[in-house]
Amino acid sequence: MTTSPPPEAKIIDARLDELDMSARQAAITADISPTLMLQIRKGDRAASARALAKIARALWWTPADLANMGRPDAAGILAKELPDPDPDPTAKIVGQIRSSREFTEAQKRHLIGLVERDAR
Repeated sequence: MTTSPPPEAKIIDARLDELDMSARQAAITADISPTLMLQIRKGDRAASARALAKIARALWWTPADLANMGRPDAAGILAKELPDPDPDPTAKIVGQIRSSREFTEAQKRHLIGLVERDAR
């Protein structure tokens, strides 16, 4: 009894064609072995969430693309690895000040007040 390849296998092949990229080049970019890429594409081996997230980065897929493929596990891994597309610099600085061990609580309050005032 033969099993059909998982849906991502066909989608990977289509994306490779779309990008005019070889499977070997994608594997190297994804930092996985070309043998593993071949096994995933043929359906001989299921892609782990981690491997699929690596492949997704190499193929310029988004977490939403992976979720639409039915792989929310890989989407979650990829989302954690990607930079925030719209970071709030004020919130980031305030978070860094709050988590710092180099300032007293009074100094933290003062610095946060300055940052928030300048952000307005």
